[in-house]
Amino acid sequence: MKRYLWIALPVIMALGLAVGIIRVAAQSGSPQQPQAAASHAFTYQGLLNKGTQTVNGACSISISLWDSLSGGGFLNSNTFNAVTVVNGLFTVQLDYGSSAFTGQARWLETAVKCSGDANYVTLSPRTQLTAAPYASFALNNWALQGNSGAGSGNFLGTLDQIPLNLGANSQIGLRILPDPTSPNLSGGYSGNQISTTSSGATIAGGGAFFYENRVWNDYGTVGGGRSNHADGYGAVAAGGIDNRATSDYSVVAGGLHNYATGSSAAIGGGFYNVASGYVAYIGGGDLNVASTQNATIGGGYSNTVSGGQLIANATIGGGVFNKVTGFAGVIAGGHGNQIAGEWGTIGGGGFNNASGRSSTVSGGEYNVTAGAGSTIGGGGWNGSATNGNKANGVASTIAGGFGNLISADGGYGVIGGGQLNQISAPASTNLGIATIGGGYNNKVTLGGATVGGGNSNTASGFDATVAGGNGNTASGAGAVVPGGVANLAQGNTSFAAGNRAKSFNNGCFTWADSNNFDFGCSSNNAFTARATGGVFFVSAIDGVGNPTAGVQLAAGGSGWGVLSDRSSKTNLAAVNGRQVLEALAQIPIGTWSYKTQDASIRHIGPMAQDFSVAFGVGEDNKHINTVDADGVSLAAIQGLYQISLEKDAQIARQQEQITALQTQISDLQRRLDNGGNGLPFDLSTVFSLAALIGVAIMWRQKAQGR
Repeated sequence: MKRYLWIALPVIMALGLAVGIIRVAAQSGSPQQPQAAASHAFTYQGLLNKGTQTVNGACSISISLWDSLSGGGFLNSNTFNAVTVVNGLFTVQLDYGSSAFTGQARWLETAVKCSGDANYVTLSPRTQLTAAPYASFALNNWALQGNSGAGSGNFLGTLDQIPLNLGANSQIGLRILPDPTSPNLSGGYSGNQISTTSSGATIAGGGAFFYENRVWNDYGTVGGGRSNHADGYGAVAAGGIDNRATSDYSVVAGGLHNYATGSSAAIGGGFYNVASGYVAYIGGGDLNVASTQNATIGGGYSNTVSGGQLIANATIGGGVFNKVTGFAGVIAGGHGNQIAGEWGTIGGGGFNNASGRSSTVSGGEYNVTAGAGSTIGGGGWNGSATNGNKANGVASTIAGGFGNLISADGGYGVIGGGQLNQISAPASTNLGIATIGGGYNNKVTLGGATVGGGNSNTASGFDATVAGGNGNTASGAGAVVPGGVANLAQGNTSFAAGNRAKSFNNGCFTWADSNNFDFGCSSNNAFTARATGGVFFVSAIDGVGNPTAGVQLAAGGSGWGVLSDRSSKTNLAAVNGRQVLEALAQIPIGTWSYKTQDASIRHIGPMAQDFSVAFGVGEDNKHINTVDADGVSLAAIQGLYQISLEKDAQIARQQEQITALQTQISDLQRRLDNGGNGLPFDLSTVFSLAALIGVAIMWRQKAQGR
């Protein structure tokens, strides 16, 4: 009987669910790809010769499992009928179950029955199993320990496409370290270290002399790279160089010199980052430090979240030199920003500081929110210089601008923008909120006051208002300056507008035109106006806006001109002046004092009710319109004029009569002087005529008002 020459290729194994099937082929062909593991089966290949001829055809093959090279205990067997053998090479799948491999050495014994054989022929010697069955024992963690067996020579194969040279009895750097709880797996450089007291630890690869990878605690993992340490329980250093995951459950995904030293801390990558806080996270970047609980740094350069474990939940998205030391503070990015207050927020920008609790700086430069709940929208740069805004008051707000300030006693104050504006008003629910809309160098120093804008305006009274302009001051409570230049509303509830208007007293209303002189109001509740171009009041207009009623005080004038244009009047009717005179003569006219004035101040005139009854004019019976008063006076004068004309005509006729009498008397006198010659009457008659002439002269004088 011809002997079979048996060359076994036994280093074929099943790596379980995590790795798949790794095949080591007997020839140096293309590398085999990993396949998904379905059980504890492993692939077994052999080369079968019969005499000097290679076997071709179908053979029955039985492969049994033993616990020693010869003799010993039988453990299990697999029998295959009609196995195809081509040029002596065959392949079968063996499966003895996981219980057959407990870490002890195992051997395979092969028996074959090919064409022409009456019985099975048992081949000798048995073949020792090295790596594959032990992989099943390692609970699907993989390792390979090369031992070719006596006389088998060197095997050249592939491990997940990585060439391995398996020398006789050599350690190839991919090895299993048995453990009664969970075996450890060490790959890569042979000097990589797994603690002898660890369970379930893994080093997938990497490492080099003096740059060994290590796992120093249970279930720790180093994925690769070099000089990476996973020292915490369940810690992971996935790759990179010189990374450290030193606390329980800490993770470093990669990068260079990253240290995750806090429990459950994680670093995604970058270099020289340190996550030392509990559950702290750094996504990447350079020289970032997250040292507080639940701290997060997305990336960037030299960002810091610190302040002890009580300062937790803080976040830095990125940027450069940002720092959070306040609980739950958030910096989205930017440069050199700092949060010291809890729940503070900085959106970005440069060198901003949110030190007040729940304060916010959206961006800009060198802005400071020191008041609790304060907000700055941005600003701090004017195109050539930096001067940050400062919101130091509680719940104060600065929308933007340059160098604006709300002091610590200016709580709830609001500055909309502008430059160098200041609020220092103490807040009170009874006094209101101080506000500056914008402008330059404006100031509010008391609660409730407002400066809308402009330049160098001051609202220093409670609830005072300066709408705008330049150099205006509203220092009285409730005082108002709507704008203009150098106006002063000093009195409470006073008003000053124009140029250099001064309302010194309470309730003063002062308007001053553009003349560059002070114009003041020095009496309470007075209305004063300087309008050297005239004053105009219009009370009605037509369809195109032309005035149809009103009064005016002409420039330089001292009396009101009432609009009396014919085109503005209708329903014209003639007036009988003599009747107006007679009606006026019936109206009582006296002197009196207004109840609102001192009794020493007297006026003269009729009552409005009597005037209304007498003439039936005006808007009501409580006022006498000056137009009507003037009209009555003019009509009465016309009536007097008519009477005067009649009297003059009568006097003229009487004058003619007197002249005739005087002529007669002169003639009589002449005759008397001649001794009475030619007189037609006696002396009694003469005396009678003289008496008559005297009466006539007296009547004429009376008629002339003498």
